[in-house]
Amino acid sequence: MTLCSTIRLRTCIVPILLALCTASVHSQSAPRIMVEPREAKVVKIGDNFEFLCKANKPIMYCSIKYTIGSLSIRENTKKDTYEYFGKNFQNGDCGVRFLGVTENLHGNISCTVGIVDNDLEGVGYTNLIVAIPPNSVELSIDKKEYKEKEEIVMSCKAYGGRPAPTVTLYLGNDTLATSKPGQDVVNHNRQADYKDNNKKVICKATHIASSKDDAKMTERNLIIQFKPQPINNLGTINKFGFFEGVEGIITLDIFSNPRPSKLSWKVDNEAPDLALYYPMNEKNVVPNDDGSYAAKFRIYKVSREDVDKTFTLIATNQFGSETYNVKISFDPTPKEEETSLGAGSIVAIIVAVLIVFVAIVLTLFARTTGRWCFAAGVPAQGDKEALEDSDTHVKAGWLPTIGSSYKAVATTEEASSVTLPKIIDPQINTAPKAVLETNIDIEESGGVLQSSDTESADKVAAVGAGQHAGIRIRNYLRDKINSFKTSSKVPTSEEEAKDAEAAEQKTAPPTASDGVVYAELELRKPGDTPVIRDDGEKTEYAQIVIPAQNAAKV
Repeated sequence: MTLCSTIRLRTCIVPILLALCTASVHSQSAPRIMVEPREAKVVKIGDNFEFLCKANKPIMYCSIKYTIGSLSIRENTKKDTYEYFGKNFQNGDCGVRFLGVTENLHGNISCTVGIVDNDLEGVGYTNLIVAIPPNSVELSIDKKEYKEKEEIVMSCKAYGGRPAPTVTLYLGNDTLATSKPGQDVVNHNRQADYKDNNKKVICKATHIASSKDDAKMTERNLIIQFKPQPINNLGTINKFGFFEGVEGIITLDIFSNPRPSKLSWKVDNEAPDLALYYPMNEKNVVPNDDGSYAAKFRIYKVSREDVDKTFTLIATNQFGSETYNVKISFDPTPKEEETSLGAGSIVAIIVAVLIVFVAIVLTLFARTTGRWCFAAGVPAQGDKEALEDSDTHVKAGWLPTIGSSYKAVATTEEASSVTLPKIIDPQINTAPKAVLETNIDIEESGGVLQSSDTESADKVAAVGAGQHAGIRIRNYLRDKINSFKTSSKVPTSEEEAKDAEAAEQKTAPPTASDGVVYAELELRKPGDTPVIRDDGEKTEYAQIVIPAQNAAKV
């Protein structure tokens, strides 16, 4: 009985102890390890590589494992090929710096650290890619020769590179296609064009582990077969620089592959006269460096009649033929810059046109709004009503135009624009507004300035025609305005009105009917001899308005 109880007790205690131990272990979580670099790192052979595992608590030990072995790292570890990397164990840093990477380090690298107060180890991983350049490239073109407009299939592949190199296909200096990241092959299809004949197709692989000079490359000439091609799209080819009476040679550079097998020359659609011309046949064709062939036609002695003739060449090979019409000229060969405008010239013309357009718009805007250089002639705010009916103001810099008619208005208030006053009855004037208005007609007729209102005129002798006459006219108007402003005032009270009436009665000639007096006025230059007019000669007058209550007295 006792033995059985003891056995049963042991049987119960052992599972309990195991459960407690397991629970104790699982109560601790695996420590989190931060790794630098986290992504795969590409390093060239001979460069240094740093790998760091960082815990959030102090660590007790640090171990580094790579493809061919492992390293036990301490804070003072320093070897020829590696050394400790990081601050210290107390800061949780477990790292290694490889001094001069070798190819055997390529692959996964891991760290294992022991954490204080934790029975579980922390582990971190990264991937080291030791770069190796490709050892060869291969260019594949499906055919040796192509007819014009046939499809060309080509590809370029690199071998042995780690990581995958950048593979590019070129046609001459033009890039055709480039491989996608991580791929070591690129394919390209294109239509055969006669302009691509003899151009080089280049397959090139560039890699982080190789310099530009060490890039792997292979090339092959592209062969396109085509009939003779037109020289231009104008129909007629002009040749310049011929001289009358001497030998002249017409040369046409013909693109053709294979070379023209037959050349046929005509002059005005007739066989050339061999006494005058020597048509060089296909045996005399000379290949040029650009792949074209030079076909020539000799004129023994160029005449003026040859300028009017059309020289025709028909060039033929196994793929077709082409007709070329040529005209010759005694004119010198035009320069390229004289026959066509380059992009720079076109841009310069457009910019110049825009500048002129903007200048015109700004000038019109400034003149309309009275800004900038036109600001001197803008009326003051208080005189706007008085100047609304005015077309022209006498202001600084203004000159009247011969053959033009102007209407001038002035006020008794001070304004920035000086204008000609308008006389009205002082008794009906209630505000210092427009007080004089007259029409001014300017003619170039013996140097005469005519100034009139609706019914009469005031004639003044001008100094002469042109700008100087305009200046004198402007000064005359300005003097007339200033004299009016100093002598004419709008009455502000009955007493002043009576004084004004008395003054008018003294100054106005008392010889009128219906309140109107007519007088002939003439202003002449000093020293001019007065002109005696006949009774029948037409004269012009200035109208002077006399207040109604004074008309009877006159």
